[in-house]
Amino acid sequence: GDTGQEGTVEVVDLPAMTVISVGIRGDYTAEQMRRAMSKLDAYLAANDEQFTRSGAPRYMGYNSPFVLPHLRYGEVQIPVTRIKP
Repeated sequence: GDTGQEGTVEVVDLPAMTVISVGIRGDYTAEQMRRAMSKLDAYLAANDEQFTRSGAPRYMGYNSPFVLPHLRYGEVQIPVTRIKP
């Protein structure tokens, strides 16, 4: 889509990046974010010779507000950098 401001939403282009992510089924809540981050942190700890965190986590929501909360899908992403062997 087009970049720019529309109401309180701003659409921006970001440079290409590598992320690790985990899917979330249900409404976005602090508890959902905590569980997702726990999974991602565990993955990074188990793969610390391959990846390092390179940015702040973000939540990506894919449904409109009209989708029932228990049917919504999103993901939490953490930008990473691959460590060269």
